Amino acid sequence: MTNSFNQDIITKIDVLKNSINSSVEEIELIETYIKLSEIGEKFELNEITNFLIQKYITEKNENVKSIIHSLIRKQTKNENTEVKSLLLILQKYKKSNIVESIIELLHNSKNSEIENALINILESNHSDWIYKRVNTCLHTSGTRKSIPHLVKKINHKSNDVATSSLITIIRLADERESELFINELTNGKIKDTAMEGVCLYSGIEAVDNVIERLKKKTNRKRETDCSTYFYLGNENETTIGLKFLNKFKEDRKDIETFFTFLLEKRIDKLFDYEIDTLKELIKTPSTEITLKKRI
Repeated sequence: MTNSFNQDIITKIDVLKNSINSSVEEIELIETYIKLSEIGEKFELNEITNFLIQKYITEKNENVKSIIHSLIRKQTKNENTEVKSLLLILQKYKKSNIVESIIELLHNSKNSEIENALINILESNHSDWIYKRVNTCLHTSGTRKSIPHLVKKINHKSNDVATSSLITIIRLADERESELFINELTNGKIKDTAMEGVCLYSGIEAVDNVIERLKKKTNRKRETDCSTYFYLGNENETTIGLKFLNKFKEDRKDIETFFTFLLEKRIDKLFDYEIDTLKELIKTPSTEITLKKRI
């Protein structure tokens, strides 16, 4: 802690830690842990995160241990967070329930040791469920370093692993992954998710691929369709693809021709909200933002 840090907060932290070290009553102990954790969350204090990790390792009461577990997950971890004891457990044990429990503690981190440990799990032999849990953790604990390892999973036999891997790549990606997302949209296993990557990070170079994908998508009547992960509102792969195309209709006149084709020749294959989107886009300038991203 810095010298400028509020002395009252320092004193309060010390009081709470001492209370935890001396308390034997379960409810009181849990309440004290929660109060201490709230200070840690607010001020992002390694001292509190490290204290919670130490207590998690040594706590024997399963109810209290469970509470500490949930509180550590909320804390921000950085390069100065002492996570070696957690990572040693990952190295020592292979049982899914133990591995999953530790992975859950590694969320919300900017710590290279944590990212390396998660990558190591991806490169090792684990269950599909564990791969999915690692992917979820990398959303808040990964960097571009993880992308090559995630790419290896986007054609995994499990659709859930493949989808979660591609979603995590999109979360960590930027324009440098444009070609990857275009290739996945054209030839990949999880095309609807790839469309989100294209819409987020590709430019006019993806127009032909998006048109071709939407032609195939709309050549038959669909019973249902998946919602999107990265966009707000009533969106699916088709509507975000159409809105992506709308950005380039001044430079690519065939886009308006394609919109007209869909309304005239494929209208019976479209959902009502897709038809409404098309009609609205025909009137919408290419410069107008039509997609709203989730935070």
